[in-house]
Amino acid sequence: MRLEQRETLLADIEQHIALGTWVWHADDDSVYWSDELFRLLGYDPAVDEASIEAYWARVHPDDLELVKSTWSDYLKGGPTEQKEHRLLLPSGDVRYVQPYGHATLTNDGQLHKAVGSVRDVSAERERLRALRLLRGVEAAYAEIGLIEGSVNASERWWSPSTYRLFGLEDGEVEPSPESMARFVHPDDQPALFSARATLAQSKSGQLTIDFRVLPKSGGLRYCRGVASMVDGDKLHVVVIDITEQHALRERLASAEQLEAVGRLAGSVAHDINNLMMVVNTIAGEVGITNPEAAEMLGETVRRASGLARGLLAVGGGGKYHMRATSLRELALGVARRLEAMVGQHGNIIVDASGLSEDTPAIMADSERLEQALLNVATNARDALRDVSDQRPGTITFSSRPIGASIAQLVISDDGPGMAPDVLARAFEPFFTTKTVGGGSGLGLALARATVERHGGTLTVDSHRGEGTRVTFELPATDAEALATLDQSPRQQPRDLRAPVARRVLVVDDDDMVRGALCNVLRRLGYSVYEASLPSRAMSMAREHKGTLDALICDLVMPEMLGPALVARLREDGLCPARVVFVTGYAGSAEAMLVPEDTVLYKPFSMAQLSDALAHED
Repeated sequence: MRLEQRETLLADIEQHIALGTWVWHADDDSVYWSDELFRLLGYDPAVDEASIEAYWARVHPDDLELVKSTWSDYLKGGPTEQKEHRLLLPSGDVRYVQPYGHATLTNDGQLHKAVGSVRDVSAERERLRALRLLRGVEAAYAEIGLIEGSVNASERWWSPSTYRLFGLEDGEVEPSPESMARFVHPDDQPALFSARATLAQSKSGQLTIDFRVLPKSGGLRYCRGVASMVDGDKLHVVVIDITEQHALRERLASAEQLEAVGRLAGSVAHDINNLMMVVNTIAGEVGITNPEAAEMLGETVRRASGLARGLLAVGGGGKYHMRATSLRELALGVARRLEAMVGQHGNIIVDASGLSEDTPAIMADSERLEQALLNVATNARDALRDVSDQRPGTITFSSRPIGASIAQLVISDDGPGMAPDVLARAFEPFFTTKTVGGGSGLGLALARATVERHGGTLTVDSHRGEGTRVTFELPATDAEALATLDQSPRQQPRDLRAPVARRVLVVDDDDMVRGALCNVLRRLGYSVYEASLPSRAMSMAREHKGTLDALICDLVMPEMLGPALVARLREDGLCPARVVFVTGYAGSAEAMLVPEDTVLYKPFSMAQLSDALAHED
């Protein structure tokens, strides 16, 4: 092989292994660098000149003193391997290098020349750093496991956390793809091992795949595997337990679905309340000549209004009317209603003997909470229907205090219980195992939304063949508040207050509601002007400037919200002194923009309207 061929071969080898060579002659202080060393140092061999000073110019300032010291020791016959150090290139890149060298002495012991090499170890150092980091993370967090091995060989290594992810003791089984397959969900094995084969065939790159693990200790875990090929045949896999993240995504999806249901329910509730507002005004007029018919209409309004409030609770919305309530008495009432419901099923027993008299009082919207209890009790009844023909079934109510601040209520049944996959979806809106027409799947979702709005928690514990236990835990309140409430006199019917404001402008985009309001106001003795849109209201306020005593305005209308209309009228000096907002959506965000004492929630009575207009600011 000729000299130029050997030089070319040597240059190729140096570039392949990222190693540059150098020679230093003591007699004339001349330095030779190979082309690869020029490249490592960020110099151009066609322009720049090799020298010791030029090398030092590339050494990281924090490492320069160490490099100069070890170089001086080396020239005095010190170690041939210098300390690893950093190079700082003009581009800002930092490289880690490992120098080697050998000094040649003359016969009289004088330094003749030195030869050596500088190897770029940045990539190797990064791989080691990443591996140490991964092993450190793996050691710190039990939910992350590591797998190392060779694609074509059986020798593999599992970290202790990998064994724990599979529900095993450290070293309990021999690490291998076959061992891993024993714990991967059967439905996920084809995709997992297909990805492994693809990675092995490519001999490079990285793949990420999610799969389920069935640990030896039981249960189900969701895992994410990140596999990388290194040096063509080394396989590194990071296994991350994402069970909690998966559950969070499921809860988020459920919350988004519940939010959508809540928006729909809010719209329906708004329409129901608007219609009941019309019925309520008609009941007031009918009552003059037919009190019994008026009472029937009033009861219809109350029941429809309760239905609307229940719809709002599906999305966690609506206004809650909180008052001191006996949780025990509320549960007893639900138990009695349930007894009537299961009367035709002679083998279902309702046992309320466990409702302790020591159960603390709570602050609650009794109608909302009663509906939540009834939803849970109805689910228990339905669970027992399938078994009550073969054996007696029991629904048990029990309650007790937990410490001084929590009231606990449990509704349990000894029915068939739920399978794990059904229990995992128990609070999911519209999920039901009942036959078509047997249920909407909103019962538990509604109950949990209601309990959480009360500042409490609702949990379900169920096992196949062992029945279901639903636990309500709610903040307790002072017992004296309940006693005071029980002794308070019932509100008696009273005469309507004489009108203070004589001229009223009514603004509502619903023609029926606006017409009903205007009829009531005229019957109460008011002079009434009406507008269907905010723009029309602005025109009428200008037309009657200085003569209007009050404004009744819907909160949500086309063109602009009610509060925005009032603000515009005040800016122009057109707004009456008394403003009353009306809305069919109790607890709406718009209602929070205005003082509570200025809002009437549909359907309201003639007396409530009269009081609102007679209120003195």
